[in-house]
Amino acid sequence: MRTQKQKGNRGFTLIEVMIASLIFIMILGVILNIYLSGSEVYENSKLQADLQSQARLALNAAVAELSNATKTTAPVGQSPPNLSIPAAPGNDNMTFYLPAFVQDPITLKPRVSLNANGTIVWDNTPIVYQYNANQRTLVRVSNAVQTILARDVSAVQFVNVSNFEMGVILTLSKATPTKQRNITITLSSLIRLRN
Repeated sequence: MRTQKQKGNRGFTLIEVMIASLIFIMILGVILNIYLSGSEVYENSKLQADLQSQARLALNAAVAELSNATKTTAPVGQSPPNLSIPAAPGNDNMTFYLPAFVQDPITLKPRVSLNANGTIVWDNTPIVYQYNANQRTLVRVSNAVQTILARDVSAVQFVNVSNFEMGVILTLSKATPTKQRNITITLSSLIRLRN
């Protein structure tokens, strides 16, 4: 009877402990791999959303301003100040003018200023959108004041579409901090200009 009791109190053998440890390490490795993959996906998604948000804000600001600019075919001297886009490959900057705005006495909101003939009065201050490749920014310059519209910009294109339309293509990119993978977002907009 004593011999049976000794057999029941036996511990684990070295091989059993090694097999259990190996199984535990494999399970731990799978869990760690899933965690790291999920963390990377989260990081990439967050960076992509940040770039997309920044690009949308810049495009919305550009669309709001450029929809008030004009590009006409009227003879020089008779036309309002026209939007100017250099030919490619230098089409990463542009110059345009906006109408003068006055406060409407009834609604107290700004409205386009008209002269006695009913034509638009144009502000003579040029507004320049320019891409700075060294700083990777899209900048708005007016009266020597620079405003950054977007950061992490890798390319900008302003495109003449017709006398009443132009296009903006904005590409933002940034490397992920951990694996240095490049995340790139490209947004474009077709803008209808003032006639």
